[in-house]
Amino acid sequence: MNAAIDDYDKAIKKDSGFLPAYINRGEIRRRLGNLEAAIADCTEAIKIAGAVSSTNTSLVDNLKHLAGAYLNCGIAKHDKNDFDGSIADLSQAIKINPKYADAYNQRGISWHAKGNFDQAIADYTKVIELDSKFAKAYVNRGNTLMDKGLIDEAIVDFDSAIKIDPGESFAYANRCVSWTKKEDFQRAMRDCNRSLEINPRFAEAYVFRGDVKDDTNDFDGAITDYSKAIEISPRYPLAYLNRAIARGDKRDFNGALADFAKAIEINPLYAEAYGARGLVLLSTGRDLEAETDFKKCFELKPALKPMIEQIANQVRQQRNLNVRQANNGVLEPVAVKKDLYPADANASKEIDDALTRAVRESKRVMLIFGGNWCYDCHVLDQALHEGAAGKIVKESFLLVHVDIGEADKNLDLVRKYKIPLEKGVPAVVILNGSGGLLYSSSDGEFEAARKMMKKDLVAFLERWKTGH
Repeated sequence: MNAAIDDYDKAIKKDSGFLPAYINRGEIRRRLGNLEAAIADCTEAIKIAGAVSSTNTSLVDNLKHLAGAYLNCGIAKHDKNDFDGSIADLSQAIKINPKYADAYNQRGISWHAKGNFDQAIADYTKVIELDSKFAKAYVNRGNTLMDKGLIDEAIVDFDSAIKIDPGESFAYANRCVSWTKKEDFQRAMRDCNRSLEINPRFAEAYVFRGDVKDDTNDFDGAITDYSKAIEISPRYPLAYLNRAIARGDKRDFNGALADFAKAIEINPLYAEAYGARGLVLLSTGRDLEAETDFKKCFELKPALKPMIEQIANQVRQQRNLNVRQANNGVLEPVAVKKDLYPADANASKEIDDALTRAVRESKRVMLIFGGNWCYDCHVLDQALHEGAAGKIVKESFLLVHVDIGEADKNLDLVRKYKIPLEKGVPAVVILNGSGGLLYSSSDGEFEAARKMMKKDLVAFLERWKTGH
């Protein structure tokens, strides 16, 4: 394509009024994604063709070129998301040539993108009146009917397109979407597979097949299809968006957020990507970032607000339920660590070091008396490092494990901190930064840690954390 552009550059340099060179170079530039240059070329073509046509209206070829230039400009502006500008140029093409089926078809695509489905359907219907064998017009009208919720009518149009052209891969791919909406996943998969047999490089068909797999909980298969679409079309924002959603379904939130970011980088006006990313951020507790994304989503596409807010409320309710369930359950069973209480540890020195740090960090020191043989000691240790309890410990306490051996080690510390070993271990002591004894479990309160409620542990830590 670049070689062709070089040839057209030379032709234009030789004859600055050579109309076909501008039209063809503009079309190639559009296909390469250089939309500004494409629009500049077709705009220049319009000037040239218009000037010639205005002086000699018998030049049918120039009128044809003029309509074609408006068509190319309309397509390029659509690709830039300038749908109003696209419709204006395509309307000019139709004004010049009222039987220009390609212009009606493309204008229908832009009306569809604006959400004006009835105008789009009218344009596609006009295309079919002009050319009953225009298979893509049936496909496009089917897509619009599908977005209006008229799934069965859409399938009829896709059937018509396939009857006209059995090799129309777009018709199979989009009929796949219709079957997916009807939850007929077997037919949907069959149509997507057929589409890809016809065109193995059809990125959209991989996305649609990925959607079928995602809807049937085959998240790995969905991610594979979305990744193939991205390999074929690296700047395909929908593929990144849908892969992000599938990764979120697998709880791969980092991967999901990276894909959302890429989709938005490609299309900064992608409202759906902002909304979906906001939901993932909300589900991971990043509420402020989520609200920023929701605000941007609603600014770009207000119609998404009811759906996004409904899902967001469901996420918040689930989060609250998870917290209640986490706090109401007993402490989790654990695998035993061999060195939770190291045999060569100097407990007195560790306590002194912790007290020094506690003053510097404005924390309290928690001593856990026990031994490696004590299963409940391991249960308590894990509970102090995860969930709501772990958060409090990280913010307010420094932990020191004091090994009692077989009730024959560190007995001086046992006596000093008033631990009745006959009541069992683990036993807990809370010290302030100066080493003052604030709390000692004198009645075996933690001895059966495996039966302790999470909410009771959290309440205990809240009672004795710094600032209380």
